[in-house]
Amino acid sequence: MKRSRSRLRVLVFALAVAIGGDACGGGNGAPDDVAMSGDVPSDVGTDTAGPDATEDVPPADAPTGGCPPVGSLQWKAEPMTLVTLAEATTYCGDQGMRVPTLCELRSFLRGCPVTEATGSCGVTDTCTDFCPGDCTGCPRTLGPENGCYWAAGTQGACGFYWTSTLHGSQADYAWAIDFASAFPFSTKTNGKTNVRCVQ
Repeated sequence: MKRSRSRLRVLVFALAVAIGGDACGGGNGAPDDVAMSGDVPSDVGTDTAGPDATEDVPPADAPTGGCPPVGSLQWKAEPMTLVTLAEATTYCGDQGMRVPTLCELRSFLRGCPVTEATGSCGVTDTCTDFCPGDCTGCPRTLGPENGCYWAAGTQGACGFYWTSTLHGSQADYAWAIDFASAFPFSTKTNGKTNVRCVQ
């Protein structure tokens, strides 16, 4: 019985790595042929306040651990889509804002306690390579807001979003979060994904 459980754990781990990449140990976490814009059309929800609006989003309540408290942040209501990290940095700077850190973007997660800002996932602004804790996220497209793991009324594609946090051992990689599965992963900085600016 012990031997079958051990084999089952190895199979489950291998399957998790094959599907989602190694969230806590590096790698890009997404298949090379995946368009980094997300799986849900960008018209999920509508931005009634206009593209320049910001919203105050307090940090999610979750078990202790993970990131330190980030305080109340102002987020750009409408994200910019399909940009490299350099383009995202320029775009946010032009708005008088910036690309969020990994902990700040984790504070935007809702409905997946392990990867919310204070969850057990050890990938933070200060631990960016081979970090402890459960970083696997939650079941894909089962989040509380139309299948997305963010607050009600959030605008934009339910998909991948940049952080400004660079990977600890891979110079050309940075961390991002897939909001369709609340999964933090690292990806090449010259890839194209979404960004939600913050201040």
